[in-house]
Amino acid sequence: MKSVYIAGRSGTSGLLLHEMLQKREDIRLLAPEVQGRDALDRETELLNTADVAILCLPSAAGKKALSRITNPTIRVIDTSTTHSVADGWVYGLPELKHGQREAISQARRVSGPGCFATGFILALRPLVDGGLVDPAAPICVQGIGGYSAGGKRMVEWYEQPKGDTAPFAQVFGLNLDHAQVPEMQRYTGLQRPPLFVPWVGNFRRGMLVSIPLHRDWLKPGASPASVREVLRERYAGERLVSIKTRGGLTGSITLSNPLGVGVELYVEGNDDHLLLMARLDNLGKGSAIAAIQNMNLLLECSEYAGIEEQF
Repeated sequence: MKSVYIAGRSGTSGLLLHEMLQKREDIRLLAPEVQGRDALDRETELLNTADVAILCLPSAAGKKALSRITNPTIRVIDTSTTHSVADGWVYGLPELKHGQREAISQARRVSGPGCFATGFILALRPLVDGGLVDPAAPICVQGIGGYSAGGKRMVEWYEQPKGDTAPFAQVFGLNLDHAQVPEMQRYTGLQRPPLFVPWVGNFRRGMLVSIPLHRDWLKPGASPASVREVLRERYAGERLVSIKTRGGLTGSITLSNPLGVGVELYVEGNDDHLLLMARLDNLGKGSAIAAIQNMNLLLECSEYAGIEEQF
């Protein structure tokens, strides 16, 4: 039976991933049984024993864990942004392009996609590939995510506030240098980094990503309906990517439960400009579910094993 070790399972993504994998009967989930000064040695042993090691750690801690893996046969999934565009690492977004699943299945090192980046790339990549969006365009993107997207410290700050009450919403990444921007650029094929403005809302899970597209950046004749069809054709058969339309007289796209296990894509706008929208669970397809997809591909399991029951 194949074995998996999760390093950093006390964080938001690690907790959910551990919960989901505990239900699996086809893999053996390794976990340290000791604490204190012996814990580091025990984890090093586990990192070098598992068939797949999944790093759910901040960048610095993840690099240290990776450095302790000396067994060349160990396959690693890093869920942080540390290796998203690094040489020798395969980007862990199976729906990215034709052949991506095969590349992941053969990789030794897989970088998990960022949550905001997942929505951005899946919405925009097919349009750049198809010549509908100019790759030289100065693309801007905004996204709002639940506070669990900020990791364990942000969760504690919202759920166990000390002093001031947590705000309804806040803008961060004010230097416009968010850690997910490099993967947003590379895996959409844009010639320049997108301007990304992320928000955090006072809710635990869920994410909306919006990409307004000016007419000057679009192929003549592009409309919400025609772009929607391009996305439908591109993701036909994909179980975790769906193309949605607003129902009835609804004038907005909302973020509410249930969030679902995949990414929902919307194309709105008018004859002059378009608006791409992605809705997803930042801890689901934006993190833990993506890690499970990648793990399944590495272990030659069904890609959706452990996910299927949630459809």
